Amino acid sequence: METEGIGGIKGFRCTDKRLGTSTELTTKPEWKATSPKAQLGFKFYCTQPQTLILTAGDFATEIEITAAEDHWQEMLISANKLINPANQQRLASWKGVTAIHLKPRADADITKVLFAQFKWVLPAAPEAEKK
Repeated sequence: METEGIGGIKGFRCTDKRLGTSTELTTKPEWKATSPKAQLGFKFYCTQPQTLILTAGDFATEIEITAAEDHWQEMLISANKLINPANQQRLASWKGVTAIHLKPRADADITKVLFAQFKWVLPAAPEAEKK
């Protein structure tokens, strides 16, 4: 459900406490990660801490959504944070990912989280590489 959060930032809130939310926009060229170093970035607003499960294909990770009463927070997730539980392999890159799914852990409530501004972010080059 599209909504507006604190500071007038437009975002969305999941309305299904069990299933969560997902996107297949990553199949469209304009939404694909183009670099193997890309990280998934997004803003979130939540007044009660929640633990969510982020999945991409056979890979998954838990993410901790922290609480803040008066501001949006940001999160960056590297592909290698996601693990395939069947073989313990880490996701090498977001480049081949065709769908991303967020769902609540059994004791969490995803409907309490507002999400906004999903994007691919390249990590900043270390100071030694900039010279």
